[in-house]
Amino acid sequence: MARKRRFRPTSIDRYRLKAYRVHYMPGIPESVILSVVENQTASFASGFGLYHRIWVERVVPILKRHNVPSLEYAKYKAFTNELLSKVTEKGTIDIEALITKWVGQRCDPEILREIAEAILSKKEEHE
Repeated sequence: MARKRRFRPTSIDRYRLKAYRVHYMPGIPESVILSVVENQTASFASGFGLYHRIWVERVVPILKRHNVPSLEYAKYKAFTNELLSKVTEKGTIDIEALITKWVGQRCDPEILREIAEAILSKKEEHE
């Protein structure tokens, strides 16, 4: 059984090291590489916490209330991440198109709508 990944105190450092290895190329000044790595790491750290908190606080209770098997959680988590990224942040896709896509992946449309409503209503409260 695969281990469950968790955000731990060393996660940011490990991510920074991985990003450095990805971006390092001979001939590129190290100051440029370090700048890219720091910006990428900051983006990772800020986004991870928000997405994870929304998942745990808003989406998991909905899935539990509807008795969704935990094996199905991955699909709903992918929907949640896509909703946050493509609908609320970038605005590149319509909510109905996104729901239609995930219904095609055998997700329950009522649960998807409830998740979307929970996320979008909280976003409006903060604005």
